Amino acid sequence: MDKDKFIEVLIEEYSEQVKDIIITGYSNSGSKLNFRWLNGKLQALRIDQSPLSLSEDEWYELIFELAPDVYDDLYYGRYAA
Repeated sequence: MDKDKFIEVLIEEYSEQVKDIIITGYSNSGSKLNFRWLNGKLQALRIDQSPLSLSEDEWYELIFELAPDVYDDLYYGRYAA
């Protein structure tokens, strides 16, 4: 499965699980996300034919779609200080 299709599947079928991963990762790491940890948790979902990992940009796309409050805090929080 290519990454675009994989991201679509994550958004449509695994949104709650991925949102929980994002929120947990954000609350544990603060303003700098640990993308290795996020990818590890994503792999634990054991989705058939999933790619090994997502890039930082792909994670931000997921965060924007599934956890917009986290996205806003990550993006705008840098400029608010």
